[in-house]
Amino acid sequence: MLKAGAGEAATGENPVLVACREADVILGPIGILSVNMCRTHVVGVAALTFTDLVAAAVEELKSVLRAVPPEGGALPARRE
Repeated sequence: MLKAGAGEAATGENPVLVACREADVILGPIGILSVNMCRTHVVGVAALTFTDLVAAAVEELKSVLRAVPPEGGALPARRE
């Protein structure tokens, strides 16, 4: 990042843990995203294409953003 011109950079797990404390939304891949495509099956993980996964992530993000009050502020807590 620094070689590309960034003023500051952070690497490793700790910067992610620190940054996520203040984040309203974290959107990105997880390590086992395509595990069901490697002759392995994880219960509860749907066999979806990458395109379908991205589309689902976009729809979920839209849903979360619709819940933000017009005047701004924090996103509501999600309950699973």
